Amino acid sequence: MTSLTAFHQVRVVQLGFFSKNIILELNEDLTVTVLDLKDLKIIKKKTQIKKFEKRFDSPQLRVWYTKQKKPEEYEFETGTARERFCEAITRLKEQIENEKNHLHLPLVRFQRKATKEKSTEKFRIFTGSWNMAENPPPDDLSPWIPTNIFDIYAFSLQESNYSIPLKENEEKKPISCEDNLLERFQSHLGRKYTKVAYQSMHMIRLFIFIKKTLKHTISSIDSNYVMTGVGGLFGNKGGVLISFKIDHTPVCFISSHLAAHIENVSQRNQDYASIVEKAKVGLPIFDIFNQFHHIFWMGDLNYRLDVKRENPIKRVISEIEKKNYEGLLEADQLTLEMKQRRVFQGFVEPHPSFPPTYKYNIEVIPMTISSFIRKSLDLTHQNQIQNQIQNQNQIENENENENQIQNENQNENQIENENENQNQNQNQNQNQNENQNQNQNQNQNQNQNQNQNENENQIQNENQIENQNQIENENKNKNENQIENENQNQNQNQNQNENQNQNQNQNQNQNQNQNQNQNQNQNQNQNQIENNPKKVSFNEIQKNENNPKKVSFNENQIYDHSRIYSKQRNRVPSWCDRILTRSFPNTKIKRTSYSCCDDIRTSDHSPIYSTFEIETLLPPPPQSIFSGIVGLSCGIIISNLKGKDLKSNNTYLTFNASFLESKIDTSIVKKTNDPIWKNPDFYILTPLHSNANYLIKSFIHITVNDPDLVKKNDCVGWGIISLAKACEKDPVNFTAKISKYTQSCGKITGNVQVIWTNDNDYFQNLLRSRNVSKKGKKQKNIKNKTNRKN
Repeated sequence: MTSLTAFHQVRVVQLGFFSKNIILELNEDLTVTVLDLKDLKIIKKKTQIKKFEKRFDSPQLRVWYTKQKKPEEYEFETGTARERFCEAITRLKEQIENEKNHLHLPLVRFQRKATKEKSTEKFRIFTGSWNMAENPPPDDLSPWIPTNIFDIYAFSLQESNYSIPLKENEEKKPISCEDNLLERFQSHLGRKYTKVAYQSMHMIRLFIFIKKTLKHTISSIDSNYVMTGVGGLFGNKGGVLISFKIDHTPVCFISSHLAAHIENVSQRNQDYASIVEKAKVGLPIFDIFNQFHHIFWMGDLNYRLDVKRENPIKRVISEIEKKNYEGLLEADQLTLEMKQRRVFQGFVEPHPSFPPTYKYNIEVIPMTISSFIRKSLDLTHQNQIQNQIQNQNQIENENENENQIQNENQNENQIENENENQNQNQNQNQNQNENQNQNQNQNQNQNQNQNQNENENQIQNENQIENQNQIENENKNKNENQIENENQNQNQNQNQNENQNQNQNQNQNQNQNQNQNQNQNQNQNQNQIENNPKKVSFNEIQKNENNPKKVSFNENQIYDHSRIYSKQRNRVPSWCDRILTRSFPNTKIKRTSYSCCDDIRTSDHSPIYSTFEIETLLPPPPQSIFSGIVGLSCGIIISNLKGKDLKSNNTYLTFNASFLESKIDTSIVKKTNDPIWKNPDFYILTPLHSNANYLIKSFIHITVNDPDLVKKNDCVGWGIISLAKACEKDPVNFTAKISKYTQSCGKITGNVQVIWTNDNDYFQNLLRSRNVSKKGKKQKNIKNKTNRKN
């Protein structure tokens, strides 16, 4: 490890860092030259920096160079020196990115914005989640994912393994689902976007993309996964995480798939707790809730609608048809568990204004080999591919002809059988009619015999009998006519079938010609797609790149209910797919939409999406890093510290932040769960940046420690202090809720204030007076003890 103790500016963008033995020279193209301080010989030639990583609890820095797998570590004398070096790297990276994108911006972007007192930047984020049910996605993703609108896209997928044909190249290597999905997302978003990171675990995946012009704002990328399936041994259930910083704002995205089935509510809660506890991304000394300003949790959470009535599926479907979503949420397991604070504490989700996204009947649109090859293989193999497609089409057409001939023979046999059956039916009908006539005659004779004695009614009965005979004769004539008509219809149907067979043969020839034309035009279509990326029409969004603020979503969207819910037993339609957020206090985040896409039907889940606008904290102006506010020194004073209901008997606190020169530990208060820090009664933290606009949007991390714990990590819990109102004239009260993973561990209260002063010795004098008071109190305690002994 190399120790660096000094810093000076060689020229505008060339910086040198000196130690007793070496000089570390940073050049304007992000290359580094290491020189020997004694004879100025080059120890290492120019090597470009890929990335760097700061240690949170010490002034150390890890630097990765190109063509070098292992990082090199440098230790600076103070955190200020390390921060200057990192800021120099950041502004050089930004300048290089701007030159690549032909953007004529000043050398340092945040210098220009600092003159306008701007310390934040707005980012638009698209988040989407989809359980794919192990089926390939459709070729067109535009109904779900709008393009050229958002700055960052995050895609969460579950059950995302599906069969893919072998890649037709010389090596014949199989294509992974991960590579196939990456290619699909990249081609859909277009050339203006680039991948930030992706993470997979079994069939759970997470992809992050960003605009190329904003790639320089991303740093500290980290990813991990947590398995919760079958006792934490299998990855069929669990979560994947990706974290990074946007400017100086740390964010985290989580894609998860929790335990299934309606009765496993407690198991889903346990899966959530396991992901939170075992997730190791970002800074290992904090959990995810106490280090990231914004957390986006997406996935198939599998919480169901628990309707405890007869025929729950029918009842839920009837309520969906009425759009009574608020009534259905009363039976939503996730809503009930969040109200009881058993899961997702601190997370926010608006009530869904869209129908449940599970479980539908699947309408699979198979991915043909020709369409897959056209999109997934290299252009250099196009001639081979066209020949293969033509051969495949010929084989398919031959098979179709054979099937048609077989079908024709079957149809002829069916027609003959139908004719025979019709003749039999006619004979049966004639016999039935004759029997009916005989019965009628018998009845007439009986009636006549019975009515012989009634002289008055004889004439009437005779007339009735004549009328009945006439009606019977008419019916006979009708039956004969119907039989003749049926024979004529049969002859007509036979002629129609012959004509249809002739038309089918003509259509086959036309389809063969169309297939040949389509194969010839594949190269032209593919080149047109690459040169002119498809601009998707999104009904809810007004696309206007010149006026991006005019993006609007229609939350009262009229949904297409042509999707049919499955009536499979114990599969009640439910909002299994969700997107939730959790943010630090005094941070700005706005959810601009929350909806689903019913137009994609290859899975029993409909994909969902939610969009956000967040404000990120820009790096502080370089003036406050190198020279600070001229004539002023800055300090943060924390006083009147008290704890309540802490889960430790002996307690001390640690204050830490990325903008502090070093962490500060308090004294230990023993034998109480409600400690009060009186000796000393205040602590002074020294920030690296004295810019007020930067500090009021920053946070200080509190770690509650118990030195008596057996584990190496004596942490009891974590909390945060917001400096939003700490820059006022008087001290401001704060309350920091202490938590560890999903458990509440009490709270810390006190006062905080940021002070700027012309007296450079002001804070040193405060520390001296505090130390003097500590010595005086110790001497008084010693005298009291001696007096008691005497």
